[in-house]
Amino acid sequence: MPQFSRALCLAAFCTTIPALWYLVPIRSLVFDHELVRHRYEAWRLFSSFLYAGPEFLWRRCSYLALFYIYVQWQVASTLENDHYTTRPADLAWQTLIAGSAIIMLNIPLHTPILFPQLLIAYAALLASLSARSHLTFAQGFLSLPVHTVAPALVIAQIMVAQELSAVLPTLSGLLVGYAWAWLLQRRPKALAAPSVLQTVFPDQPEKQRFSGNGPKDAPPRFGARTWDDVNLAANARAGPRFTRTNFRDLGCGSCQR
Repeated sequence: MPQFSRALCLAAFCTTIPALWYLVPIRSLVFDHELVRHRYEAWRLFSSFLYAGPEFLWRRCSYLALFYIYVQWQVASTLENDHYTTRPADLAWQTLIAGSAIIMLNIPLHTPILFPQLLIAYAALLASLSARSHLTFAQGFLSLPVHTVAPALVIAQIMVAQELSAVLPTLSGLLVGYAWAWLLQRRPKALAAPSVLQTVFPDQPEKQRFSGNGPKDAPPRFGARTWDDVNLAANARAGPRFTRTNFRDLGCGSCQR
């Protein structure tokens, strides 16, 4: 399981569930620029990205928060497995930079919850960098083209908010995601993680790539190491093929006539 994605989604789950159960007041988790600036409530800079529920539980379906956490797990883990397999610290550092950009864009908009913006930024980054054609959810029950995941999240967030004022905050996530991808493609070394984060999320050894003509997104089955071993095992199970030449070698007189 990816290191950073596991830590991020676990933190989001542990932040959202107590708030949905009224164990923690939601107003203490949302982002408020004035409280951060004048009362030094710095935890709001992080909790606003980790709380996946609505601002007012009586206005919207709170169970959608668990669905959003699941979508974040799928998108973030796919992004980390495809592009940050050996360097999860880079993803953590770049997430902090993207979160800072989202905060700066949403201060004039007075957006209290920033979880959807970060999720949309992840989806936009995945669409820009990934070579995958589709992203699957629920063990293949739902499959969406990668480039449509971010717009689908934007539409879903506007439908849940039921307000046109939610358009600009969601578009800020798209803007940050595409700017993130642009910087990665042109200046990747500028976004490298500092050594402090590398101690928290150490570099991982590169995973073995399977050769052959098999699917790139799935390892070969049957316990084989390569796709060539899979083909050999399938031919061995199929048994010998009795052709005309085989019967001649066996001395079948009817076949020799």
